[in-house]
Amino acid sequence: MKQVSMLYKRLNFNSTAESRFKMKASLKHSLRIIDEHNATEKEAGLQWDESRTDNNLVLINSELKSFKNFSTADREKFIDDCFAPTQPNNKKALIKNYSAYKIKLENAIEKETNGEAKAILQALRNVPQDQEIDSSFFTEQLSTMNVVRKNQRINMAEKFANAHNSLLGTTDKKKTYIQEGLFKFPRPKDKNKDELTDELSPGDYIFHMQNFLNTNFADYDIKAIFAHLDEDKTHSHYFLSGVNNKTGELDLHKREIEVVNNYIATLKNIDVESELIPESKKLNHSERQRFGRYFQRFFYDFTNTHLLLSKGIEATIADESERQSDVSIQRNIENNLPKNLRSHNFATLKVELAEQDLMAKKAKGNAIVKRVNEITAIKTEQLNDIKQQISIGKAEIGTNEQIIIQLKHQNSALSIELKETQSSLINLNEAVTSQKNDILSINNELANKKTELKMTDALIKERIDDANEYITNINMQLNDKHTELHNVDLQITQSKSILAGLNDRVTQLVGNVIKIYMSALSLLLKITAPQPIMCKK
Repeated sequence: MKQVSMLYKRLNFNSTAESRFKMKASLKHSLRIIDEHNATEKEAGLQWDESRTDNNLVLINSELKSFKNFSTADREKFIDDCFAPTQPNNKKALIKNYSAYKIKLENAIEKETNGEAKAILQALRNVPQDQEIDSSFFTEQLSTMNVVRKNQRINMAEKFANAHNSLLGTTDKKKTYIQEGLFKFPRPKDKNKDELTDELSPGDYIFHMQNFLNTNFADYDIKAIFAHLDEDKTHSHYFLSGVNNKTGELDLHKREIEVVNNYIATLKNIDVESELIPESKKLNHSERQRFGRYFQRFFYDFTNTHLLLSKGIEATIADESERQSDVSIQRNIENNLPKNLRSHNFATLKVELAEQDLMAKKAKGNAIVKRVNEITAIKTEQLNDIKQQISIGKAEIGTNEQIIIQLKHQNSALSIELKETQSSLINLNEAVTSQKNDILSINNELANKKTELKMTDALIKERIDDANEYITNINMQLNDKHTELHNVDLQITQSKSILAGLNDRVTQLVGNVIKIYMSALSLLLKITAPQPIMCKK
């Protein structure tokens, strides 16, 4: 069950000049009319949001309508209908004159011996105070009767009727002529209570008050019930006539005491007789407090039973600690001040809400900046890692380049060595050719010197074998050099392939770094860009 705070207040207006002025200001506040009666509201800032005023509701003449369909002329007419007729300046003299003729009429009724005349005089006396008397009807009736002191009786009846009619439309200025009621669920001062949000519709505020008034004050006209949706919390105001429809008397307060006493009689665990409110005398201070306390309890019970409990809500009366809190005492002190002069009103609420909104935006901005800083730190760390990888890649590339240079140097050395070998081979071939020539010469000499040929032939064979072995070794060395050169060419090809792959990787890494940096920069620019602040007018 949701526990909520509730506010129900009544304000009684009578026919004195001061009260009439206050009532007019209150009516114009409820009707959202600004003029000299409530000019302070305009000077200090309206206590409502004009952009939502058209959504306000009013129940008037049994018709529910929005303020959008409630014209200014209808609102002004409603104000005029709420006021009691202007009171004559000589009202006391008129009352005294009426009382004197009433005593005379009652004495005449008591002494009259003619039954018909007595009945006519009694009917004259019984005319209700709020109805006009047609004096000619009674005087004509009396003129046809056999009455002692007929002319005196007729004159007295006519003067009584005139005195009665002179008081029509006059009221006791100090009795309640109009009562205003306020029904609201304010923000709780007690942290243990919940705040009512959207559980009630604007119509609930109106029709609940209509039900309450019709149930307990059926003989008193409901002038209008308003539901204000343009202030900090939805609430309703009602305006109830203080005139009893049956008697014409201003006896609303008397009826309130009857309602409270009927409620007290239903309570248990109390001394009912000692708690009842006196009905036949003016209440003293303690009696007024007791009356107000029980009226509040009665309204709370009625509201819980007929409106809230079925919705899972219960309105509870503030305990003593809450009533004695500094906030509660301050609000009670300010109750009689205009709304714009109170420490907590619609204007201060707008400031508080604006400050809360600003704080929320600052917190959100700080969170975004923090997140951006975190992202920036992460991206910076990633960028540093990438830079380190690039440096390592560059170092590896440099090392490979050095290896390639070394291999090139080795290749150059091998090429020189190969050329030298080839030159040696050429020289060796030339030597072989020369030796062959020598052999031919020797062969020619062999014909002449066979003995020397055998010795020379053996020597030549030995030398040829040595030369062939030397050539074979040279060829083997040359093949080895060709193999080494081929391996060097393969290493150079592999190094070039590795270098090309590293260059592609570096290009890809640099492209990724640029994309990450541009994304982080774009996000940072969006977040840190100043946002326009929308101000309510």
